[in-house]
Amino acid sequence: MAMQPLKAHVKNGRLLLDEPTDLPEGEVIELMPVDDVLVADGDDLDDEERAELHAELDASIAEAKAGKLIEADVVLAELREHRKPNPDPRGQAGDRGRSPKGRRGP
Repeated sequence: MAMQPLKAHVKNGRLLLDEPTDLPEGEVIELMPVDDVLVADGDDLDDEERAELHAELDASIAEAKAGKLIEADVVLAELREHRKPNPDPRGQAGDRGRSPKGRRGP
């Protein structure tokens, strides 16, 4: 199940979540005021980054239509591997010489 956005309000200088959460103790999250997100059109991409994103999305849609898909659990496992702390200062934990962005179907 996908993580739903969290909603909080400021009370006495502290952020108070409106609903309980299942996040693990000590989990770090980034918060941004809704007005800041709206002013930034929902993200912090510049025009060049947004064009690159749209090109990647178009390529992904074309690959999906061509049947070149990767199972979601495989993608999620790879992304989780990249989030693990890096025990080796010479490279990323789980790094196999490719980035998730550059990964395509089989």
